[in-house]
Amino acid sequence: MKYFWVFIVWCFLVFSAGCASVNVDAKIPSGYFPHSPKVDSSRIPKTSTRAECREELTRAYEYIRYLEHKVEKREKKIDKLEQDKKELKKKISRLEDKLEKYED
Repeated sequence: MKYFWVFIVWCFLVFSAGCASVNVDAKIPSGYFPHSPKVDSSRIPKTSTRAECREELTRAYEYIRYLEHKVEKREKKIDKLEQDKKELKKKISRLEDKLEKYED
């Protein structure tokens, strides 16, 4: 019972001191690294209901999936181009060897 009252008093102090309030316009910390870029909180959408928040979150996740798919396609393209580059280097090497044989 003693801890219950301590918890109630602690909650009252935290909420009355304003520690539990959230301000969207506040500066978002840039992280643990001093050279990390500042986060622009002006891009955070203003929402007033839980449904709006869910819609925004759904849109954000869809956009993330789109970007991940785009990155995956480009990585596959890079891998293919690297493979083509290796094949062309081998072909050039073989042609240079044939050229040396003809020159001799």
